[in-house]
Amino acid sequence: VPTGGSSFTAQTTLKRFSVQNAGGPGSATLSSTANISVGSYLIPINPPQPDASANLDDGDARIGSTCFQVGNVIYAAHAVNVGTIANPLAALRWYKLNAANNTLIQAGVISNSSVHYFYPSIAANSNGVIVIGFNGCGTNSFVSSYAVVGETVAGITTFGTPMLLKSGTASYNDPGLDGTSRWGDYSATTPDPTNPNGFWT
Repeated sequence: VPTGGSSFTAQTTLKRFSVQNAGGPGSATLSSTANISVGSYLIPINPPQPDASANLDDGDARIGSTCFQVGNVIYAAHAVNVGTIANPLAALRWYKLNAANNTLIQAGVISNSSVHYFYPSIAANSNGVIVIGFNGCGTNSFVSSYAVVGETVAGITTFGTPMLLKSGTASYNDPGLDGTSRWGDYSATTPDPTNPNGFWT
């Protein structure tokens, strides 16, 4: 869980806790919280759409989907702002965390200068393949679905070029009481249970 995930000040910490004793009804508890130091990150700002609206809510810097653990490695992803407040650009920040000692193994950013990326979900398999599913939009592209694949070689993970899965067909405008059009943090990615080298997002 990022600290200050909905704050407009820079943050440098993730908080990790575990669900304990989840096997029986009524017995689950949360472990104590561990702080994990990471690179500075900022909340993503509402991205533009082709109709020139700027009220699309792309969430904040909290991790809005499931973290994924393989052995002692925890994978997590969230949206961040890699631009400025005046000229924002929403992008994805991903993490590999050591579950045994609560330290950062590796982190990276996936961005595009003309497309804002947001609402990521992440999954991995024991072969070191990682998939992130997410949304993206910009002044020349409606909100669309994307995925990007990473591969781990000699302990180092690198990601390829994001793939467009499904193009959006219109700008999204459904303002709520606060005037923003909440896109919704409903993203999930998982390996196929019968084929761990295949992923669903």
